[in-house]
Amino acid sequence: NVYDYHKMMNEYLEPNNCDWSAVKESYTTETTNGRLMINLRLSIAEQECDTDSDRIKDVLNHRASQGFAVTGAMPWGLTIVDHRVVPDPEKHHIIQDMFKQMELCCSVRKTNILINNKYGINMSYSTMLRILKNPLYCGEFRGMLDYCVPSIPREQFLNIQRLIKMNVKVRKNKNTYVFTGLLRCAHCGNKMTGNRNASANNNWDYKYYRCH
Repeated sequence: NVYDYHKMMNEYLEPNNCDWSAVKESYTTETTNGRLMINLRLSIAEQECDTDSDRIKDVLNHRASQGFAVTGAMPWGLTIVDHRVVPDPEKHHIIQDMFKQMELCCSVRKTNILINNKYGINMSYSTMLRILKNPLYCGEFRGMLDYCVPSIPREQFLNIQRLIKMNVKVRKNKNTYVFTGLLRCAHCGNKMTGNRNASANNNWDYKYYRCH
């Protein structure tokens, strides 16, 4: 990538008067011709990568237009049969109940607790939110409304999206938690998130990770 290369040079190497040269090829930043060759090879390499990316996207878009799965990793409650996305028969009733409970209680958190307790699973809040917002469950993918067999009616899915927007609580957080998404709960295995608890007069300030 031409941009990333020059950003690295301008921010790190050149300010420190640091040149580099390739061990097995005739590339060096010490000479004018060397810098020219580097820029030429970078441009060609980036063009090749972009061409490969375009070809892969064309293949995947064509497969999707034919109703075929474009990845082997399916969201929870969906599976692949004969290269096509279909509801998982063992989890289909849980998915339907999940969307139904969301319509009844209008709360993602309450739905999360109810479904986990009812079916004995340990689904995190973020995973359930992704499920409730994923149009693949109503048969839509990349703008194609009839891509696969729907788990729920489209009208119900659109109503859920309206309820989720009403349910969202925006939190302003200026703290950085570098281990978010990396630490897992020893009890249930779900990913832990960063939290902060401070006194009103700033006598104490605790930052920690918790499992929802």
